[in-house]
Amino acid sequence: MGIRLISLADPDVSIKLNWWSWRPIEGIVRRAGSCTDEQLAELSYNSGAEFDAAVARSIARHVNAVLKAPDGDLLELDGTWSSRVDDGTFHRDDKTAHLNYGVPRATLEAVIAFCETCGGFRVV
Repeated sequence: MGIRLISLADPDVSIKLNWWSWRPIEGIVRRAGSCTDEQLAELSYNSGAEFDAAVARSIARHVNAVLKAPDGDLLELDGTWSSRVDDGTFHRDDKTAHLNYGVPRATLEAVIAFCETCGGFRVV
């Protein structure tokens, strides 16, 4: 399960992300302030909402800025970088549940490339 962003320029082009990777990316968008509260709500689930090319490019810029941050291979839910390896453990405890979330650099690079060229996207 996860989220799929479908290009408005070419519906055959999309990027699929699992929820564990999507939440830190959503956090980047939240912290950047590039979307309205209504848009942020639409990014939080498979809403079918559409975002125009300007919003997509803004997301690409903000994700790119985070990508240029200090060393680390995994962007954590709180926006920090770590070298932690995701071993697939499902953390159920409230104190460690944040360890379920993380997005590798390669995934961020794919999101940037998609958002720069998609002409806007639909969230499904």
